[in-house]
Amino acid sequence: MVGQQRPRSVDAVAFAMLDAETEPSAEAQAMWATALEALAEELPRTTFDTGLKDTEGVRCEGDNLVVRVASVFTIAWLEQRMYQTILRAVRDSSGPGWDVRFEACVVGPCRRHGTVGAAG
Repeated sequence: MVGQQRPRSVDAVAFAMLDAETEPSAEAQAMWATALEALAEELPRTTFDTGLKDTEGVRCEGDNLVVRVASVFTIAWLEQRMYQTILRAVRDSSGPGWDVRFEACVVGPCRRHGTVGAAG
């Protein structure tokens, strides 16, 4: 549900930064697109547009779907407010063993967001 927080240790909250030019894998893109469709139907439009609209699946690492977002602020917002809802959508569409991890674009122009990623 919206508002449920992802259980994480303090050490696990380090924000990973993606190279702004990292090309997404087809598998990650397809998995995330399917989850996004479900989330778009479930969430209020303003909530979806604020946190999820400009995200993209970039790679799969083991059982983790890595999703690129515009900034570390977006990561914090998604982790604190929407993680369980997002996880459920990914698992419903791709299988129960999946987890989701968010990464922000590095400082500099982000090809996906057209912004300076880490600064927002």
